[in-house]
Amino acid sequence: MHRNCTKEKRIGAVIDFHLDEVDEMPGPAAVEWKRQRFAQAVFGSDEIVAASRPLTDGVTPAPGIYFLIWQGLICYVGQAQSIHARIVSHIEGEGRPVDRVATICGLPKWAQTELEYAYILGWTPSWNLETKRSGKLRKFLYLLEAVKSADNSLVMPVYAPRVAADSVALSWPQWKLQVMGRLQFLRDNGLPIN
Repeated sequence: MHRNCTKEKRIGAVIDFHLDEVDEMPGPAAVEWKRQRFAQAVFGSDEIVAASRPLTDGVTPAPGIYFLIWQGLICYVGQAQSIHARIVSHIEGEGRPVDRVATICGLPKWAQTELEYAYILGWTPSWNLETKRSGKLRKFLYLLEAVKSADNSLVMPVYAPRVAADSVALSWPQWKLQVMGRLQFLRDNGLPIN
């Protein structure tokens, strides 16, 4: 499978298509265009984490798919017209504890939904639990199967945090409860908390 692009990859990109300016295509042309890109855009979680970079290295403003990584695990998969702007909103606006980011760059907005949805549905990252996705994979079932069969050992599992019924934490968003559950799991198992 050819995974190299002609230009140098942007920092943190697992693959960079460099296709930011491609206009939306109609019908069968769009399906074929996506099929060609998606065949190159399925990676194992180990490859994604290996390609990730700390936030201090900078985050590209390119459009595409991004993977939020915390404590060496993929916690969230998203899409954005500007990956940088969206990650800033996750960290500064929502307070998510993100250590590293990996991206699949260069997919224009009209070509992102199916790939994002395949990663979310195939891996169920724990911070994606609160969002309902409406992606349509009818024409791309092979993509979902490819993601499901890819290594997912570094995707953060779903945790059941211990929260008292009267606790303020019950009003927290799902991702915060998952952070709490992960920290409780580490503490309960005598593992280091970074």
